[in-house]
This record gives sequence, structure tokens and C-alpha cells, in this order.
Amino acid sequence: MTMQVEFEKRADGDTIMRCMRADGTDTWQRHAGARGVFFAYHDLTHLAVERTLRRTDGIFGLIAKGWDVTETEGSSARGPLPPGAIEIENLVGLFDRERAGGVDWTAEEFNDAALIYADTHGHASPTPLTTEMLEAIRTDITALHDAWRATPAGNTLRALFHV
Repeated sequence: MTMQVEFEKRADGDTIMRCMRADGTDTWQRHAGARGVFFAYHDLTHLAVERTLRRTDGIFGLIAKGWDVTETEGSSARGPLPPGAIEIENLVGLFDRERAGGVDWTAEEFNDAALIYADTHGHASPTPLTTEMLEAIRTDITALHDAWRATPAGNTLRALFHV
């Protein structure tokens, strides 16, 4: 499953994420101002988590399978997100928290936080991540985030979702 994902950094501060599927169809979403800044990094983190873990049940996997990007918010006619997508969203949120705090958690700390979140919200227990898995994800996140920071306004960062 391969899909091209583009992040356009607009001169007005907005970000447009566009996903082009292997079958030639696409879907896109625009985030304005501060939301554009946050969601570019958040969605790039999704990309890193999903492709490093080779997961096809997260947001990008669903989009690659034909979902519209707006359907991944869980309130469309498709209904709520599948459990795997919720697990991935939780993991991405934890990486966002790490980035905000400026400190990488150990595998034990990361897994404990994921389990607490899942238990608190009535979700299935997440798949534990090893130190090696966390490092591989962080390496991809860093590369994507660095590339995004280096992308000048008016230009587009292109990446592949391939599992």
C-alpha cells in the first residue's frame, strides 16, 4: 500500500495536507494559522508512527484504503474510528507530549502512559513498544519535522506512506 502525502506550507500561514492514493484519487484538508502549524507536525508524526510500525489501521492507512480525510475525525457516516486508529492517535498524542516537554520517555514510561490513557478512556490495551521501536519512530519523526521546518513558505514537502 503506497500513497503520496504532501504538506503545502502556504505563505499565509495555512497548511494543506493532500493524500494521493495509488488508484489516482485524492483527498485533502486545510488548516489555518496556528492550527496549520500544530497539525502539520501532528500529521507528520502520524506518518512516522504508522509507516515505522507498518500499521494500516491508522489515519493514513484508512485514507489509503479510500476514506476521505474528513472521515478520519470519527463523526462521518462511516461512524467512529476503528480501534487501531484510536490506538495510533493515542501514540501520536504521546509523541506530541514528548515533543512539548523536550524529554524522550523510556519505553516503560511511554507504555505506562499509553496504558493509562487507554484504561481511562475505555479503549483496548495498546501494543507495547520496545526501546528499538520508539527510537525508529523518533528517528522518522525528527527527519520529517526537520524537513518541514526547512520547507520555505509557498513550497511543498512530499513523503510516502508505504507499508
